[in-house]
Amino acid sequence: MLSGRAISTVDRANASPVVVVNSALARLYWPNEAVVGQCLRVGADTAPCSTVIGVVSNTHRQDLVEEQPVPQLYRPLDQIRADESKSTVGFFGYTPAVRTSGDAAAMIEPLRQALQGVNPNVPYANVQTMRMLLGRQTRSWELGARVFSAFGALALLLASVGLFSVVAFILSQRVHEFGVRRALGTQSASLISLGIRRGMAPVVGGIGVGLALTLGLGRFVDPLLFRESSRDPLALSASVLVLFVAALVASVIPARQAAVVDPTIALRAE
Repeated sequence: MLSGRAISTVDRANASPVVVVNSALARLYWPNEAVVGQCLRVGADTAPCSTVIGVVSNTHRQDLVEEQPVPQLYRPLDQIRADESKSTVGFFGYTPAVRTSGDAAAMIEPLRQALQGVNPNVPYANVQTMRMLLGRQTRSWELGARVFSAFGALALLLASVGLFSVVAFILSQRVHEFGVRRALGTQSASLISLGIRRGMAPVVGGIGVGLALTLGLGRFVDPLLFRESSRDPLALSASVLVLFVAALVASVIPARQAAVVDPTIALRAE
C-alpha cells in the first residue's frame, strides 16, 4: 500500500462501491491530484461511481521483464456486477492466493482436495506454488547463470594455472640474480616481494583492460541478465577481488620457492 487502505471485509455487496488502483493508473488519471477519494467508473460511463480507497505499487501481469507498468485496479468480489461476472470472471475464473508457512509444495494436494470439496463441479483444481509459476520464466536465466558460472570458474582455473606457470618460469630464469642478491645480504622477504611485483604487474594491467571492456561491451550482455546490470559495482568488485587473490597466490608460491634457494646452488647453476 502506497496510500489509503486495502480492501477489507466491510466492502460488501451492499456497501458503497470501492476500488484500489496501482500507481500506474493513478499517474494516468490523476497525475497532480490526490488519488484517494476520487471517483472511478469501471466498465462504462453509466456504471456506478467507485470510490478510490487506496493506491498500491505496480506489479507484473504477464512477464517478469515488462518494460512499462500496466494500469490495474482491484475490486471486492462481492461488488462485481452480474454482467461482469458472466463475461470477465466467467472467462478468466477465480484464482485464490494462499499464504503458507513452511514448505508450500506440501500444501498442494491438501489445497486441491479442499477446493474440490467446496465445489464438486470443478473437475480439477490446478494448485501451484509461486516458485513453480515463476520458474517457467526464470528457468532460462537460471540456466544461463549456471553456464556462465561454470565457464567463469574454468576460465579462472586456466588463468591461475597459466599465471603460475609463467611466473614460475620467469623466476626460474632469475635464480642466479636471486642468488647474487642473497649473497649480498638481501632478505628473503624482499626477494619474495620482488617476485610478486614481477608476477602481479601484468595481472593488474589485464584487470584494467578487462574492466574497460566490461564497461564498454557490457550492454550486449544485459539482455541475458534478470534484473541485474553487467556494470553492477558489487559484481565487478567481487570479480576483481577473486582474480587478484588468484593471481597473488599464483605469484607467491614460485616467488617464495625462488627466494629461499641456496645462494651457492643458484650461483653454481649459472
